[in-house]
Amino acid sequence: MTLKITQQRVTLIEQGYRNVTTTYPVAIGTAKHAAQAAFKREFPRSHQVYVGE
Repeated sequence: MTLKITQQRVTLIEQGYRNVTTTYPVAIGTAKHAAQAAFKREFPRSHQVYVGE
């Protein structure tokens, strides 16, 4: 899963259980909820997720 953040939008790219690319505006909090849902979907048994830059 890849999360790309620019000044105007957040792009969530899922490559695994689902292969989807979704774009959200930065100002709306739905991107945060979508990222949390994607983590739960992609890593259902993980309690910790490591984020690399």
